[in-house]
Amino acid sequence: MKDRKTGYIVPEAVTHYIDERNHFGWRLRGERAVKFAGIKEGDSVLDLCCGPGMVTKVISEAVGPDGKVVGIDISRDFIKYAKTFCGESNAFFITGNVENLNKHLRNQKFDSAIILASWFWIKNKERLCGQVKNYLKPDGRFLVNISSDNLSDPKTRDFYWTYRAKLKDVILETSPLTDLSYFDNLPVVDSNFVDGIVTLVNGCGFCLQSQNEVGRLLTLEDKLFTYNNPARTEWVGNYSPDIRLAIIRQALNETANEISGFGAIKRHTYYLLFGLNGLAK
Repeated sequence: MKDRKTGYIVPEAVTHYIDERNHFGWRLRGERAVKFAGIKEGDSVLDLCCGPGMVTKVISEAVGPDGKVVGIDISRDFIKYAKTFCGESNAFFITGNVENLNKHLRNQKFDSAIILASWFWIKNKERLCGQVKNYLKPDGRFLVNISSDNLSDPKTRDFYWTYRAKLKDVILETSPLTDLSYFDNLPVVDSNFVDGIVTLVNGCGFCLQSQNEVGRLLTLEDKLFTYNNPARTEWVGNYSPDIRLAIIRQALNETANEISGFGAIKRHTYYLLFGLNGLAK
């Protein structure tokens, strides 16, 4: 296995992510963020890890000309795409690390801050939460979004754990000397994991205001499409694209064949809305 660059500094990963968002519907994702964060016309919104600016565009439309949205992402390719894709006069984009907001935002204050599908990528989550708190207005809101396979569903839970096991087998078939100990550190997103997020964010000066959940179904091809993003090396490692695809496809197919009556994977997304301490409903 070669040592390859990973993450969204890789152009192919950026392209794949944009294709993925188009495949699954970026506008609905943005509309849910607006709904669950309570974003309204005239608001100022901070879109953390904004990626290619698709959700930012929906927010910019929701806040209107009297509002504004600032998107920040560490990927220069994402920000370059976002500036072209969004193109709204009330949308502004910054290339930078969201853990270092002090370098980029200065004295701005926001009604809402959101982070969608990027919680796993944040190295120092306490630092991020502390900085977000500093840039919110006194009645500001902080929306954390996280998606995962729904492990409360028996079939999906069987699929999840069987797939992990099959993936290990196929990786070892491909590269027998691979150290698979990293699997032990992969997060398992269940109710305890979500409770841990709430505890962490609350401990940084916030208080959970509401928790919402949205479900959807994924086919094997959907799952293959998602897993094969070259930025997501936490499951398969940094193999070449062709080898990576073959590993994932084989593991998915073997998993589906082993589970009796398998139909689709149930996926769910949590929307955790926090306010500053003392503002819980």
